[in-house]
Amino acid sequence: LNSQDLESVFSEKKLESSLSEKLDSDNSSQLTELSENTGQDIESTSDRDSELNYNYDDALDDFLDKEIETNNAVQTTIQNTVNSPIVFFLDGQKLDRNKTIFANIQRILFVKERDEHTPIPATTMWQKVHELRYSLDRDEVSFEPLQSRSLPISWCGIGERSRYTTLDRILESSPFNFASESVSQVLTLLRILYVLYRNASRAEITIAGINRGIFIHRKLSATLMRQLQDPLAISTHSLPDWTQTLVREAQFLFPMTVRQYYFRVTSFGIFRAILQAIDSKDKEVRAKIQWSRLTKQKVRIMRDQALESAVKVMELCKSNKAILEVEYFNEVGTGSGPTCEFFTLVSREVQRRNLNMWIGSSDPDVDYVFTKAGLFPEPIKDEEVESKASVISMFKFLGTFVAKALLDNRLLDLPFSESFYKLMLGRELTFEDLCLVRPDIGPSFKEFAELAIQVEEIRNDPTLNSDQKQSRISSLRYKGSTIDDLYLSFTLPGRSDWELIPDGGSTFVTIFNLGSYLNLVCRAILTDGIKRQFDAFVEGFNYIFPLTALHAFTASELDLLLCGAPSSANEYWKRETLLENIKSEHGYSNSSRAVGYLLNILSSFNNEERREFTRFLTGSPRLPIGGFKSLVPKLTIVKKKKTKDADSFLPSVNTCFYYLKLPDYSSSEIMKEKLLQAMKSGNSGFSLS
Repeated sequence: LNSQDLESVFSEKKLESSLSEKLDSDNSSQLTELSENTGQDIESTSDRDSELNYNYDDALDDFLDKEIETNNAVQTTIQNTVNSPIVFFLDGQKLDRNKTIFANIQRILFVKERDEHTPIPATTMWQKVHELRYSLDRDEVSFEPLQSRSLPISWCGIGERSRYTTLDRILESSPFNFASESVSQVLTLLRILYVLYRNASRAEITIAGINRGIFIHRKLSATLMRQLQDPLAISTHSLPDWTQTLVREAQFLFPMTVRQYYFRVTSFGIFRAILQAIDSKDKEVRAKIQWSRLTKQKVRIMRDQALESAVKVMELCKSNKAILEVEYFNEVGTGSGPTCEFFTLVSREVQRRNLNMWIGSSDPDVDYVFTKAGLFPEPIKDEEVESKASVISMFKFLGTFVAKALLDNRLLDLPFSESFYKLMLGRELTFEDLCLVRPDIGPSFKEFAELAIQVEEIRNDPTLNSDQKQSRISSLRYKGSTIDDLYLSFTLPGRSDWELIPDGGSTFVTIFNLGSYLNLVCRAILTDGIKRQFDAFVEGFNYIFPLTALHAFTASELDLLLCGAPSSANEYWKRETLLENIKSEHGYSNSSRAVGYLLNILSSFNNEERREFTRFLTGSPRLPIGGFKSLVPKLTIVKKKKTKDADSFLPSVNTCFYYLKLPDYSSSEIMKEKLLQAMKSGNSGFSLS
């Protein structure tokens, strides 16, 4: 690696950095106005009151071209560097290309002086000069940009794998490769016990003395938190290897709060990681630390064109990691409230039926897709790829949109199915997933599967000859009828134009080929038919940060992380819980009559009313994990307008600070009527109160 190569890399990074600083400068306070109207100009809110008379589309295209060109230049330079045939050694050991020099030295010292998984004092590293040697490496080094990687989609079929047990799947999953074989064996045993416990819980089977908490290792969790609060380890990516292995492969050892902290520290870059570490300190320590805050990228959009604008905004976000703030034309609101509502609005819009993205989009009687199991991609066959390129493009946008929400800690209102979350986590899909995402065929296919398994058992029975096997298989019935009587052909259910095999429309399903038919349907719906959409989703997601970072969570935890606490979580809406997590000021105290009315009303809300109130208060229809106690600052109730005619006023809210301005109504009934009215009308825009 000569000096010219390094200088080239640094100059490209400097160019990209200076461009981002120019765009994110707080001094200019530039607002990028997003509009579909061809003649809409970009406006500037700088103190000079100057106008930038550029057409929006042209200006945005020019900006994106420069950003993409710069990004490609950096990527090409880094790629050439990584593909260099030079390898480096320290004390005879080859250095890992994917780690910093500091992390490599630390790893080698671990092995040389201590246990590989035990941290050593950082001062030990500076007591000697570490001499690096290099030589030519004759082996080819492959490099694949992160954006182009796709996650494998796998599923457990029927027939040849029908005898697979939960234990078989666990033992075939990622093994623990620790130096101590006994440690690996204990962790594998714990993983087996946890999966068995989880499956029993799903089946509503109670095991005396067993609960989720007994699997959590509190000492190990405390050790991990100490590691994550080491600025040197964070900034040099030199956390011990065991941290990633255990957090991703043995999640049950750590509470979700610890894994969530690990996720935010290790996935979003050094700057955000250090800010996260600073925010975790107590108030006095934070006051002594001088550290700049994250820059913000402000955009203004048309409310009735939220999805179209969001597609363009996400193009900006691919190369600009600043915090996104959204405002709306003809509205005065600004800050976190309008931004949270932006993510809510776009979440709603990507569920439109006419986008043809999700299973259930074929129902002409609905404008938005809704299924009890949640959203799962509508399969696309090979012949439809060109005609449905826009659908695949929307999944790419969706990946970036979801990742950006996680990066900026915004909640979405996207009811993904558990099966889709499993894909995001790289988990195997099963026949049960087919029955969930296609409830129209699920019940009958479950019975078909039972028949297919019986066929396999008869075929594998060594005590029967071929004639006996043929006779027994032929005697199997589905609800008193043979499979032949159903006149099923080898086409995808609901899609007679999708042939599962050549000439599938004229090939009928029999009891002898039933297993093959079920496997082909599963493959079309769960793997082959959605591979392009999911690969596009992964590509879009990886522009922000790697999707594999989410492997620290389960499917249900990922839903909480992405969408927040469900409205059905009654524990957050109990009167005593609400009272603990609010404060009353400026005319009210927690013992005031109006505050008592409000607590009674909130605790009586149904799920839909809870969603409406939460969106009215925060901009998102769901509370963050932990409910009202996780709101920062606290929900604050203040008295609105000192007037004798309080019953004629509506309550209002400041969504950035969760500031509810509540008139002193004469009765609980009037307060509820006015509050419901404000919730329904207030969610249509932001204005001055």
